[in-house]
Order: sequence, then C-alpha cells, then structure tokens
Amino acid sequence: MYLSLYRRYRPQYFNEIIGQDAAVKLITRGIHKNNISHAYLFSGPRGSGKTSLARILARAVNCLDPQVTQEPCGKCRNCISIQQGDNLDVVEIDGASNNGVDEVRELKSHVNLSPFSSKMKIYIIDEVHMLSISAFNALLKTLEEPPEYVIFILATTEPHKVPSTIRSRCQHIPFQRIPERAIQAQLAMVSEKEGFSIEERAAREITRHSDGSLRDALSFLEQSVTLEEGEVTLEGISRILGGASYPNMEKLFRQSRHSPDRCLSLLQDYFSRGASPLHVLEYLFLISRNLWITKRWGLSVIEPLDFPEEEIHFLSEESSYWDEAGLLALMEFSVSTIPQTRYGMRSDLLSGIITSMIVKAIKENKADRPQDPQVYCAAVLKEDQQNQSLNHQEVEGTIGEEDPDPQGSEAEDPVTDQLHFKELLQRLRENDVQIFTALIHARISLEEEKLVADFPLNTGAAFEIISTSGNAFSLQRTVAEVFHRDLGIFIRCGEREKYLTSTVESSDITDLATEEPTSIQQANLFNSPVGEVAGGPSTENKDQAETANSSGGFQETDPVPTVHMSHLLEDIISVTKGELLILDNCEPSEEILHEDPEFDQEEG
Repeated sequence: MYLSLYRRYRPQYFNEIIGQDAAVKLITRGIHKNNISHAYLFSGPRGSGKTSLARILARAVNCLDPQVTQEPCGKCRNCISIQQGDNLDVVEIDGASNNGVDEVRELKSHVNLSPFSSKMKIYIIDEVHMLSISAFNALLKTLEEPPEYVIFILATTEPHKVPSTIRSRCQHIPFQRIPERAIQAQLAMVSEKEGFSIEERAAREITRHSDGSLRDALSFLEQSVTLEEGEVTLEGISRILGGASYPNMEKLFRQSRHSPDRCLSLLQDYFSRGASPLHVLEYLFLISRNLWITKRWGLSVIEPLDFPEEEIHFLSEESSYWDEAGLLALMEFSVSTIPQTRYGMRSDLLSGIITSMIVKAIKENKADRPQDPQVYCAAVLKEDQQNQSLNHQEVEGTIGEEDPDPQGSEAEDPVTDQLHFKELLQRLRENDVQIFTALIHARISLEEEKLVADFPLNTGAAFEIISTSGNAFSLQRTVAEVFHRDLGIFIRCGEREKYLTSTVESSDITDLATEEPTSIQQANLFNSPVGEVAGGPSTENKDQAETANSSGGFQETDPVPTVHMSHLLEDIISVTKGELLILDNCEPSEEILHEDPEFDQEEG
C-alpha cells in the first residue's frame, strides 16, 4: 500500500522531532527523572508534531528496552505494536467525531481497567477543543485523579477553546511553528532519499506556502513531484498555485510601477488559473510590509530576518519607488479583506480593488508633474493668531545650520517661504499700505518661480490697485528683497489676468498720468495724507494733475480726481493694522435712505 510522504517520514524518535526543542527536552527530562505527569496538553499549529510526540512518549514509557537517551528502542513488541497502531493500551480518540458525553462516559468506564500488556495506559485525545461542555465536565474528575498507570495526552490547535478547568489539570506544553530553514532542510533530505531533485527557490516557495507546517510542506512536495515527474521547480509550483507564488507577486509590483495598466490583467490571469485569493492577499501584505520596513529603516533591518538574496535585491531596488502611506494602506486593506475571502468574493472585484490600492501606493515622480503650490493667505498668517506653531528664530537657525546659502535650500523650503511671506506682509503694511490692503483676501501661492495672486470676483478694485505700474513695481521690488530671488507676479480676478515679469527696471514704469482714468483714481485712492479734509484735493493729487497737464495727459478743463473720506480710511487702517479689504466707493441709493427710519429721524 502506498504511503504519503508525510506518513512515511513521520518522526519515530525524539531526535527526529523538528523545531520543538523545548517540548522534547521537557518530555525527555521527565522520563529520565521518572517525573511523568498524569496529563499533558499539547497545543500548537497544525503539522507541528503534537500527535507524533504523543506517540513517541507512549512508546518511550512502555518500551521494554529504553535507551540511555530516553529514546524508545523501536524493536520490542510494545514499540512495534504502538508504531503499527494495534496496541490495546494506547488509545487514540478523535475529539471532533467523539465529542459527546456518551463517548467520554465510555472512556471513563475503561480507565480503571489495568493495562493488558504494557506498563502504562495512554489516552491520546486529538482536537480536544471540539468536545462539548458536558463532555468536558464528564472528563473533569477522571482527568484530575486518574489511576497511577494512566496518562492523558490532549492535543489541540486552539487552546483558548479548552476550558480553564481542564487546562489547570494538565501540564501545558506549547508547540511553535517549525522554522523555515528546518523545513527546507527536511525537504532536501526527503528529496534526496526519494531520488528526485528540488530547486532551492522551489523549496523556499513550498516552505513559505506551508506556513510552518511540515506535514503541509511534504504534501505540497508530493504534488509537485507528481506534476514535474521527478524534478521540483518553481515554475511547477507556480502552476499548482495558479500563478500566485511569491516571485510572481513581486513581478506584479514591478509591473504595476512600470505599466499600471497591466496590473489588472495579471491579477485576472492569476485568478483565472486558480490562484487562491487568500494567498494573493497574504503575499500582498508580506511584500508591502517588507517594502515599508526597508523604506522606513533600510536594509539593515531586513538582513537579520534571513531573507534570500533575491528578495533583498528586490527590496533594495523597489523601496524608493513606493510611498510609505500607500504601503501602510495596502497592509491595512489586506488585513481587513482576508477574513472576507472565507465567505467568497468575486475575483474581478478583488482584482480591481487590489489594482487601485497598488497604484495609489506608487510614489509619484515629483519631476514629472508640477509641485503642489504652497498657498498663503494674509488672513491666516497674522502674527497674533493663537494657533501659530512656527517659531521664526528656531526655523531660521535650523536652516542656517543646514545650508547657509539662501539661493539653495531656502528657495525650496516651504517653511522658509512662509516666513518670507510674513515678512513681505509686514513690510507692505509699514511701507505700502495700499498694496497690503489689496492683498488681504488674495489667495497667494508660489508656482514655478511665480508669485500668483488670485482675487475673488467681488474684489476687482484690489486687482486694479495691484495692476497699476507704480504699485506693481513696488510689489516686485519688495518681493525680490524678501525672497532673495526674482519672482514673476501673476495676478488674476475671474477672467482678467495680468503677468508682471520678474525683472522690472525703473524705466519700465509708466507714468500714472498715462494710465486710464479708472486706474488713476484707484492708484490715488490711498495716497491722501492723514488728516486731509474729505472731499478736498490733496497736495499730491494737485502735483500729479499739474504734471499730467504739462505732459499733455490732462486738459485744464479736466477735473482733478479726488478721494473721499481718505482720512477715515487711514484711521481704520492704522487701528485695525491693515485688516481692511475693500471700501466700496458708492453712495447709498435714495430708496434705501428713505426706507431707513433712523435716517428719516436725522433728516427731520
């Protein structure tokens, strides 16, 4: 009769148990000191050797010729009968199918019987967590005080489901997942004995797929041998897995970076070939985790984890192309989606979601797209704002230590530009209050060495103030002094746009008299001296009018533009520190005046 590889190579001695050194040492020391517990609880993942160690323990305590190392001899009648499974004193019970109280009562009725041919009676209950509560209660007293010749060995993959009253009456021995190197060595040994070859990458993929279970690894090896006819290769394992092998998932990440449009077709191909969504999501999480660790802390953290050279090379090449936040989102998505795959999920839906998450995780190339502009606003950068968290002196000191060249780091540092913008506002408020007032509600940003000012549609007067040649030149000069570099100025208000070049000479300034009357009036709006009588022409206005008249800009019959309530405007600006947006230069309509009762009373 043909025996599977995992049955053929089941451990028969303590030294053949792989990856459970602590458990083996505890059992052998107990046998050597004749300190065997009456009940054991073996817990651990599947395929870690729980049942195998229980059988070896049964042979060791009943061996007629035990070795000095506490190993069973394997030649006496007890060892042979236990190994063949026909010893009446070693009883194996499947807790999944014998989980009722009646089966436990029948077991209790045989416990008090003396052994037939062995020194000890061994009861091995596999998957003990499947017993019902009534069955556990029926077993409780017998498990606590069994006859001196009885040993209970309970095995489970879920110890938390075993009642605490049962666990407290047993010596609990936890089993660990078998290390990957140990499984790979066992696969190489089995392959050599069976007379077929196995690639190192194939052994690594089988080990990763088995998840610490030697039984699963041997079963998968047997499938691969049957498919490949005497040779186990990575390509054959990929066909068994439907293409969802670890190297293929690495290929998916590379392909997504170079050609994102191919990512969806690759995933669809994997699922159409039978790839398990669970394994795809598991490998998606592992690769995202490794890339995130490498990007955050470097290869020095990855190398001690005993990764193969191919994977380390992949991580070193790809880590710089992926975004940390995107990789974290990929990991969170994988963790949250894995439980849903157990209930079924459409493959096209899953592949689409995975594709979108992977593409989002790709780090954008800053050189291929314009950088997001740093937006400033005078209203939110006031010096007295309570939530101001930026320390001017500390930031300047830090920048000075890193790079004292203002043309280098400061020109590209958004924090420094923000400080420069605050300084710009301060200078304009002190020296050019009309420009400062016009910029109060503009949305200002730095875009490709341009200072862009966007004015709302209802602030056309402010747009006109900045558009005048004199104010534009003053603004450009102040910007160049503050930012330490020439910046073009681009202003727009709705459909109206104007670009002011970064290099403006004094000869380029057009005399205000040559501007259209609207611009002249807007330019002169804030030029009245404080305390001037409202409605009277200022000295400056008269000088400008005379200059314009002599140059032919005005005729003697042209009225000199006047400014109303300029003293009040200057007072408001002085008191409110420039926080004045627009003074709407219009008289209230006659209808509104007559509708106001207070106005009528005053007139009366």
